[in-house]
Amino acid sequence: MKKGLLVIPSVILFCLVSGCEQQGTEPVENSVVDIQAEKAEVQAILTQYGTALAAQDINLLSEIFSQDEDIVMLDGNTSRRLIGWHEIKERYQEHFAVLEKLDVTYRDLIIKIHDTGEAAWLACVFDWTLLNRGKKFLRKD
Repeated sequence: MKKGLLVIPSVILFCLVSGCEQQGTEPVENSVVDIQAEKAEVQAILTQYGTALAAQDINLLSEIFSQDEDIVMLDGNTSRRLIGWHEIKERYQEHFAVLEKLDVTYRDLIIKIHDTGEAAWLACVFDWTLLNRGKKFLRKD
């Protein structure tokens, strides 16, 4: 089996948009953003991400990832840039096709929320547990 299929991308960069204003409304000046609530929302999405991987549920992943064609994910195993949801989805489907089990946990999480609450970004380390052909693989960075 190709090494590239054994190790799931370990570096995932993505922006989450939360607390967006409704279309057609003007931004409220001096509005207060609940930073802790926004961070909790980002953490909830990370939990959904782990659930989607464990269940190998491409539909749940599609709910988490932006469908924009300019979204970029770095494949930590191949140093390849995956551009657009279509390429990202394809890569996950390749992994799901060969893995019996896939679990991910994260640590050293840093979440930043834009002052407006309209965007968030994060950095963390993912630890992977994979089961392939009855063999367990662990990846801790």
